[in-house]
Amino acid sequence: MRHSNRSWIAAACFALCTAHAWADDPCQPQRLVTPPGTEAVHYGTSVATNGRFWFVGDSQAAVPGCSGGPLSCAGGAVHVYEMVDGRLEFFQTLVPDGIASFDQFGTWIDVDGDRAVVGSYNTAWSTTAGRGGGFVFEFNGSEWIETASLAPPSDFEGTGAGTVVQVAGDTITLSPSDQLPRVVWVYENGPSGWAFTQTVESPVPLPASAGFGRIAVLDDDWLIVMAYWDATRVRDGGSVFAFRRGADGTYEFAQQLLPPEPFVDTREFGVYVVLDGETLAIGARRVEREFEWQGAVFIYEFDGDEWALRQELTHEDPSEGDQFGWRLALHRDTLLARTDRGVRLPGDVIQDGEVRRFERGADGTWRETGSLVSNTPYVAGLYGNAIATDGIHALVGASQERELPPSRAWPGATYLFDLACGACEPDLDADGELSIFDFLTFLNAFDAGDPIADFDADGAFTLFDFLAFQAAFDAGCF
Repeated sequence: MRHSNRSWIAAACFALCTAHAWADDPCQPQRLVTPPGTEAVHYGTSVATNGRFWFVGDSQAAVPGCSGGPLSCAGGAVHVYEMVDGRLEFFQTLVPDGIASFDQFGTWIDVDGDRAVVGSYNTAWSTTAGRGGGFVFEFNGSEWIETASLAPPSDFEGTGAGTVVQVAGDTITLSPSDQLPRVVWVYENGPSGWAFTQTVESPVPLPASAGFGRIAVLDDDWLIVMAYWDATRVRDGGSVFAFRRGADGTYEFAQQLLPPEPFVDTREFGVYVVLDGETLAIGARRVEREFEWQGAVFIYEFDGDEWALRQELTHEDPSEGDQFGWRLALHRDTLLARTDRGVRLPGDVIQDGEVRRFERGADGTWRETGSLVSNTPYVAGLYGNAIATDGIHALVGASQERELPPSRAWPGATYLFDLACGACEPDLDADGELSIFDFLTFLNAFDAGDPIADFDADGAFTLFDFLAFQAAFDAGCF
């Protein structure tokens, strides 16, 4: 049932609307370290999630069956955790059959539903002189089991075939870091299993130095490929190529995204890209606005015909060398972005990197809403170099975390954040304060039957939603 008469809400709004500033998130993250059975070297190299299960890679881990000490083995492992009552509990460690020294299994992880793909930088195959590739794992209801391995094409002679891996349904892509010219390989799962089906190349002439294919992201319809040193507009300016799946199942070039104006001050556009539905976030770590190398993130949306720029994001207190946008994670209306800035915590502890949080408000505008701080007694090295989120929680890797005083060992760690903890529920326009604009947003959402206005969560839109919103607004956010 919807209520169409808003006059009583509007009148109450003017009586109640006063701004309430809200403070930093007081919640402490859950710190995870390598589980028993493996010796950590860079735990937190990669992270991924499907919501229920969370994956943490250590591409240098010493594992059973891989001879030698941790610095001479580097076989790698992926540790799986299950979300139970808001906490992660260790579930399983994944190691492929026949793992060997220096395979570096776990360089990258991607997951879609009950299927995960793990990249391996250096795995050797009997069918090709090349090394590296992908390993497919599927959840059978009780555990994750290895179901396939993806070797590079037989003419590949480099390494790093599994540097970046992506999965969407029955499609997997590998981005080989050492292939020249760089390409993206597509594999499809059919009646006879996984098979190599397509090589995606740049649709325009590019030198190898442009970096095409070094990173690619995938969903059911799109393959987005970065070339972040493309000099089409300016040296190291970068560009991003969008390929769309055609009727025959192959990916066809659709659009090249170039750095927006002022393009002379935007470089390494496409150093990192994340895709969720019809939203595309493109990092450019060498953007100059107020400061050199401060970085920016560009938000694109698909309008039915093409990807169109909607907003440029810079964080609220930029400084020189921040390289904002070097790493990203996106889920619906939540965006997480790394800066290279170190954070000094109590006790002279250093968090090497910072993760800023942005939320998309009801008006479609992205606004910064805080940062994710480790609050660790350790030196959190490479903090935020791997990030995953389901919009409810976020997992942040610090693969070079070490104890104080600094030692030569870098075992690493990861941190799980509850994104709802400390959130300001009545801040509906996500601008960091409570004001009349939140009442107006509530008013419009209530009139439209938007679920965000169902404050008493009873599935109906009544006076009780207004009373619940009023109570939350009066209480403020802390």
